[in-house]
Amino acid sequence: MDKDEAGRPITKAVITDVITFFHLASGLSFCLNCGVKQVLVLAIPGMSGGYLVPTGKFSIAGMKVQIVEQERFRKGNLCGMMLALMMRVLPPFLRKKPDRYLGHHSYFKPNGFAAKYASSGRTFSFEEGLGTYGTLAHHVRVAKREGMKFPFLKFCIKKALGSRIFVDRRWTPMLFESDGDLLPLKTVFSAFPKAFEYTIESDIEGAGAERVMLFFTAPLVELGILSRNEYANLLHSISDTLAQVGVRVLFKPHPLERDWNDEFPCVRTQAPSEVAIPMLNPECVGGFSTGALITAKLIFKLKAFSFNSFLPWEAAEQLRIEGPVARLFSRHVIEFQKSEFVKQVAE
Repeated sequence: MDKDEAGRPITKAVITDVITFFHLASGLSFCLNCGVKQVLVLAIPGMSGGYLVPTGKFSIAGMKVQIVEQERFRKGNLCGMMLALMMRVLPPFLRKKPDRYLGHHSYFKPNGFAAKYASSGRTFSFEEGLGTYGTLAHHVRVAKREGMKFPFLKFCIKKALGSRIFVDRRWTPMLFESDGDLLPLKTVFSAFPKAFEYTIESDIEGAGAERVMLFFTAPLVELGILSRNEYANLLHSISDTLAQVGVRVLFKPHPLERDWNDEFPCVRTQAPSEVAIPMLNPECVGGFSTGALITAKLIFKLKAFSFNSFLPWEAAEQLRIEGPVARLFSRHVIEFQKSEFVKQVAE
């Protein structure tokens, strides 16, 4: 456990650039593991332009957590950036004793906050999801899929800022294997329903009492990968196939999806996937190339199935994963095959 100048454990942390609930849970689970009691979380908008995590003061797993919009405290200037970088390249014995943790997903970000705390903070990086383990080819393909130009120079800089020179500790729950190591992440996710007062409505009553697969969808229409008709046919195919083996599908629409087709039973909640799972108690989970499948297997020990084989070839190519991400999937996620599925869920 890290100590401050007086030899006491560090009990404060600042986490910046938080977009998703997975960012929040990942960063907070590090803090919980280190005995932190007070956390300031600075949130930024997601792809849609809106904030995905709520702001306010919360009690989460025994920690006092304040979440604010980062724009209110923006301190992005060149001098601050250079100062933050200088502080990190100095030998540790020339810096002040740490008095808090300073966290950012995947790498150290030299912004104004970093300039304020870099000389007296222990830096840590936490998982942003699957993107943490994406190769160059993976990120290029994601940028192309989202209609963006891939920022190659920015990618290289981020990789450099994720090195040991700038990051004191890395927090990588997706690579953990023991239940003990995963306990902080599970504890944080389990605390979210009470902290954020989540409610949940399901089109399948008593989902915990019958064979139900909770299926995490993807914004394939919004990303231009499939037409609306193609997407509806895809969901029909998945539902019909699982019905043949006595399993009903409860879809959890992706936050970016618009105009959900009421023809398909779904769960309506603001809760992230990892929080919805214990609230619904499904028999198993399914999806495409989503990290929720991995965390469902890791944290909740559920069978997790990928349905990428149901996608048209061009769509499957756009969602194709490789490198470390593919290895994570092969370790934790089963590619759906009807004959094998019956054996897997029976075990």
